[in-house]
Amino acid sequence: MFGIGVPTIAKAVAHFLSTFKSLSPRVPGKECESFPDLIFLVNFNEMEYVCIEHWLTIYAENYYQSVEGPKTKKTIISLKKISNSDNSYVLNKRADLFLKGGAFAITYKQLVLDLLTKRLSPNVISGFIINNAHRIKPHQSESFLCKLLKTENSNAFIKVFTQNVQGLIRQGQPRIVEMASSLHLESISVYPRINSVIKKSLDNLPNLKFTEHAIEMSPRMLKIQQLLIKLV
Repeated sequence: MFGIGVPTIAKAVAHFLSTFKSLSPRVPGKECESFPDLIFLVNFNEMEYVCIEHWLTIYAENYYQSVEGPKTKKTIISLKKISNSDNSYVLNKRADLFLKGGAFAITYKQLVLDLLTKRLSPNVISGFIINNAHRIKPHQSESFLCKLLKTENSNAFIKVFTQNVQGLIRQGQPRIVEMASSLHLESISVYPRINSVIKKSLDNLPNLKFTEHAIEMSPRMLKIQQLLIKLV
C-alpha cells in the first residue's frame, strides 16, 4: 500500500494481524510438528509501533466481546517490540521468545543475525511486514532479508508499505517492478483512486481536499488524440 499515512498504515497492519490465519509453517524433518504464527515487522519507528499496538488492542477487545464460551480460548496474535538496548531479548533468549510465536517489531540487523546464525529458521516464519518500501534496493538490506526467507520458505508472505510514493519513481521511471523483484513477489495489485476500498479510505480522512488540474490541449495535440482513437 502506497502513500496512505501513518494512521492508515497502522490500522491496516493491526487489522491484518488480528485476522491472520496461516497453515502453520513446518520444519523439514518434522512434518508432524506445527508451529505458532510468527510475523516480523521491520522498519517501523516508535510512533508507528504505538499506533499499531493501539489498533490491535481495539480489535482484540472487539473480538473478545463478540465471542462467548469456548471460542474465547482463541487469542489474537500478540505484539512485542525487540529493542536494541533490551538485554533480556539477546541471542538465545530472543530465539526462545520467537518459538512461542507472535508478531515482533524488530530491526533488520537483529533479524538477519538470527537467520544467519541459524538461531531462527526461515521455515517457522509466517511472513514479513516491511515499512518504507521506497527505500528497498536490490541486493541490499531488506531485499537480502526477503531472499533469506523465500529461499527456504516459499509459502511465507511479504507485505510492504510506504508513505513516499515519489520515492518509487527514479529518473521518471517507476521502481515498483524493481522493488517486486527484490522482494521476491510474484504479483502486484494496483488499484485506481475510484476503487471502492480506496475511495472509502480517502472519504474517511477528515479535511481531505482533492484538486484536479486539467491542461488544455493544443490543436495539434487534439489531432494526435483523434488519430490515436481511430487506431484503437
